[in-house]
Amino acid sequence: PASDVRTDTVTVEMPLILTGLLAADTEVSVSSNYLPVFGLNVRDNTPGPFIKKITITVEDLGGFTPADLDADSGFVIARDNGRETGVYDSGDSILADVSPFSWDGFGNFYRTTVTISAQADSGIPDTNAGDLNGNDFFVLLKTSSTISTNDQFRVKIDVNGLVFADTAGADLPSAKTGMSAKIKS
Repeated sequence: PASDVRTDTVTVEMPLILTGLLAADTEVSVSSNYLPVFGLNVRDNTPGPFIKKITITVEDLGGFTPADLDADSGFVIARDNGRETGVYDSGDSILADVSPFSWDGFGNFYRTTVTISAQADSGIPDTNAGDLNGNDFFVLLKTSSTISTNDQFRVKIDVNGLVFADTAGADLPSAKTGMSAKIKS
């Protein structure tokens, strides 16, 4: 009978492990090289999904301003090439982004979103085996020449800060997770 029929929306979330890659109170230098802040280990078991965008919040803990980060590449996303599986190395590819590096701010908090421009570059691996074991993507930070000694800040990816999409660009559900890291110069 009709009373036995039940409909529900079932949401399947792709497995995601977000890892902090910095020691407590990591120090950065003026005009630093890329520093891996977070690692993303993700798989979906189906072809197609990709990273669409990552929203990053920076909390000023003393002296930080957005000018402390490189104007063109203060935050970028890199894809692991498997040379050192699951570890950021200089051979990993920096993914092109479509959005200019811009900030919105409120109080001691500043937020920016890195939107990836090419789906193929940010495709989610189908497995977590072999060369795809461990972190597949990295959130990297690069300081500017204007960062001052003793500036302190915390970098965060909030619970809804990671957005994945299908090949048509529609947002997909993912594991709800967040992470933060404290940094000082």
